[in-house]
Amino acid sequence: MDTNTSTFTGPLEPQQLKAAAHILKYSLPELLVAKFGTQHGVPSNTGDQIKFTYFEFFPVTGVPSVEGITPASVPMVRKNVTLTLQQYITWTPITDWTVELHPDNIMEPILQNLATWMSQTVELVTLNALLAGTNVLYAGGVASRLLVNSTLSRSMVGRVEEIFRVSSAKPIRKMMSGSLNVGTVPVAEAFVAIITSSMADDVKHCTNFKETSKYANPNNLLPNEIGNVDGVRFCTSNFLKYWSAAATSVSVAQITFRSAGQDAVAGYPDVHPIIFLAQDAFGCANLNRTKSGQVVLKKPGTGDSGDPAGQRGSAAIKFWFGATILTDLYLIRGEVACTSPSKQPW
Repeated sequence: MDTNTSTFTGPLEPQQLKAAAHILKYSLPELLVAKFGTQHGVPSNTGDQIKFTYFEFFPVTGVPSVEGITPASVPMVRKNVTLTLQQYITWTPITDWTVELHPDNIMEPILQNLATWMSQTVELVTLNALLAGTNVLYAGGVASRLLVNSTLSRSMVGRVEEIFRVSSAKPIRKMMSGSLNVGTVPVAEAFVAIITSSMADDVKHCTNFKETSKYANPNNLLPNEIGNVDGVRFCTSNFLKYWSAAATSVSVAQITFRSAGQDAVAGYPDVHPIIFLAQDAFGCANLNRTKSGQVVLKKPGTGDSGDPAGQRGSAAIKFWFGATILTDLYLIRGEVACTSPSKQPW
């Protein structure tokens, strides 16, 4: 998520700060889920699509060879996943009054808000792509979302780890850097789970939960990490929403809540997703990496036919981005009930 920018000088930006660096400074720390994706860039002027290519592992049979007989060959099985980029834009007006009367450098909060909007949009788009996965586990072993009546358990976490191991999925070992030196940084290997903010209390009450303060290195945390269950690291996201009153075959009275305030429509429990991730579960792409976010600044004072006195200017940001699942078996969506008050309906 690098950014380029139009240069803007004059009273609106007296220090002539580099807007691109400001955008990165504010946007990269805001990212959570997108940091775990395989990152690619689409070169400029080559269209809006990128093809992720990977090869399946050779099957392991355990069959020994026979003297003098050549074993059958094993073909390389290539898988392609095509992703189409979409463009996202937001902007805010700036008037000559702001330029001429405001005592502070107004560009600082404007750039901060533009950067935050960009990173939050990336998070939301990425989460929506991941929620479309077809590999689903329902709490309590029920058959569908309509029947969910229990919260996260240690056995569910163990089942996720078992599926990942059988699928030869690897723990996450790296993520996108949160510094201006855009790249990847190593992390302590583990499978990662993304939860709604409301689910944090249930995770903390899960058997064998270990809070971050008990880690050997409590300073080496993932973004928004609250702890782990049997080594699976849990991180909260404010942009992961739940399905309100989705367990329509269950009465809310069947669930014991830890605290008051649970919202339920017509007496049905809410259902919360948990996104379990292994390495290379999904991919993210933007336009040419160094041109994914473009800041466009128009200074008040420049007149035109629609604004002859030059009273109006603007600050805008636009970028191209997309996310897609690469390997379904490396991503599992858990669906559980929440025993704490729900705050973010779908």
